[in-house]
Amino acid sequence: MTRPALWKSIAASIRLQQSMGKSVWLVAHFLETFTDAQSMLEEHGLDYFVETEPVTIDWFRDHANAAGDQVRLLLADLAEPLVLDPESPFESELRVAMMVVERHPFGPRDDLVVEFASSLPAKVELGYFLALDDVLVQTMVPPQMIDLLKAMGLQEHDLISSSMVTKRLQKLIERTSRETKEDRVAESATDWFAMQNDG
Repeated sequence: MTRPALWKSIAASIRLQQSMGKSVWLVAHFLETFTDAQSMLEEHGLDYFVETEPVTIDWFRDHANAAGDQVRLLLADLAEPLVLDPESPFESELRVAMMVVERHPFGPRDDLVVEFASSLPAKVELGYFLALDDVLVQTMVPPQMIDLLKAMGLQEHDLISSSMVTKRLQKLIERTSRETKEDRVAESATDWFAMQNDG
């Protein structure tokens, strides 16, 4: 229900995925969320590495075998889909748990992350993590739907997977994306929505 509770849940999920031998990649769209993710990793004593360059096929050749030891933290801007050379195929044994710690209000930004995950020469599981108090959810999901979830017994620390909320959010993100004239760079979801309202 809340972002602080979600960060605790993400920390527990990271440990679980690592215990299964997966490399965990945390992806954030906005700098504010990226910074919060970094604070969460430090607070929970999770070893991490900040990616500062786009991930390439050379990265896989150099790092795939040791990639499970640290959480890879990166901004979605660095998640550019790889173009593999069909003449020299490369497939690693790496298993990646890609945790995207927010959705972007402009749908094509999320689509690029999905394309990136699909292009990696590894087995990738991708999931989005949102809290009901995130600006995106507060802006797009009607309060009545959140009240309904609470009435159904949702507690603050419950991790929910609601197709009702997911479908509603997806539909509204698609509509926002169609109506957005220009996708502007912003440091937070709050700033992004403010830029749209300013015209």
